[in-house]
Amino acid sequence: CIVSDLGYPGTVDAATKLGIPRIVYSPASVISRCAELLFEQHTAHTEVESDYDKFTIVGLPHKLEMIRSQLPYWMRKPTMFGMIMKVNYEF
Repeated sequence: CIVSDLGYPGTVDAATKLGIPRIVYSPASVISRCAELLFEQHTAHTEVESDYDKFTIVGLPHKLEMIRSQLPYWMRKPTMFGMIMKVNYEF
């Protein structure tokens, strides 16, 4: 098994080549990671007209509202950092 920090996307290829599992350590909170996954699955944050309109995070057990400007920039618009983050989360 490879245990790596989120900032080492090269471990994805190494684990795949070796045929072993990869565990990623992320210092972010569990709720923020769950929300990130839900933003990938549901597009409520892209359906609001303004960065200051509220939307509900779909998929959580309790109602949680945010405004789009509270999201990291790389989640609001495509960026190189956003692409790196997607690679980091692939297993």
